[in-house]
Amino acid sequence: MYLLNLSLAQFLALFGTVSATLVLLYLLDRSRRRQVVATLRFWVAADQPSVVQRRKRIRQPLSLILQLLSLLLLLLAIAQLRFGTPLETPRDHVLILDTSAWMAASSKSPASLSQGPRTLMDDAHQKALAYVKSTPAADRIMLVRADALATPVTGFESNRRKLAEAIILSRPGSTALNLEQALAFARKSQALDSGRLGEIVYAGPGRISQQQTLLETASQIKNLRLLPVADPVENCGFIRHHQELWRPFQARGSDSGAWRLTRGRAQAHSTSGGRSGDNVRVPHARRRPTRGQPGAPRRPA
Repeated sequence: MYLLNLSLAQFLALFGTVSATLVLLYLLDRSRRRQVVATLRFWVAADQPSVVQRRKRIRQPLSLILQLLSLLLLLLAIAQLRFGTPLETPRDHVLILDTSAWMAASSKSPASLSQGPRTLMDDAHQKALAYVKSTPAADRIMLVRADALATPVTGFESNRRKLAEAIILSRPGSTALNLEQALAFARKSQALDSGRLGEIVYAGPGRISQQQTLLETASQIKNLRLLPVADPVENCGFIRHHQELWRPFQARGSDSGAWRLTRGRAQAHSTSGGRSGDNVRVPHARRRPTRGQPGAPRRPA
């Protein structure tokens, strides 16, 4: 037997303060005191003023006991009295599911070879569902979709079917991941909740910008757990573009207004690029510009 919201010292301090106040008010309310009346009919002459004597015993002890008992039950309800040991208390977890634009990338996992094309979002779904199934049935989980904003989808929910539906319905967004904000939101949600502190779980590849101080934030979270999603990067891009220029017109003699058309030479294009670390040269076919295209010879005015 233990108290969930209060310690034993806090509970006894609150109950003692409230009980002492109640007994004091009870004695003052039942004591004899002077009454002011509107007529002299009840006035009795006396040589000496009457001395007010306080009662040394409680006149209605049963009423006081019932009031103290009701206050005790009210404080027990506020403190949430539980039977058993504290280790058996259900925990509250926060599951952060990455829904940034990066999650729409193709997956290179072995499952994609047998089940067809998959995205990183599908891999994150699989890992998140496996985590939900592995937690005890009494534990509660809050699902948070993380992209540029941390969006809670459910509260602290123990219904595994509802959590699975919310995970499957999660789709990649169009913004970058702000993981630092999502972790701060998860810590604040657990601090405001009255349950036992659980884990903060992140499912995703963890693609963040350089401005985010994730290492400093993650080192302060002792209950952080990662469900990594593999995302091998194969970047392709242009690193150099070469083009041979040619002159379709040449000036005739010293007369700047007279031009003669020379034989057009074909343009040659080549592009260097490829995967990261490679240098692939992709030559393009030579072509001669025709009339009406950019770079084609035109008759001088």
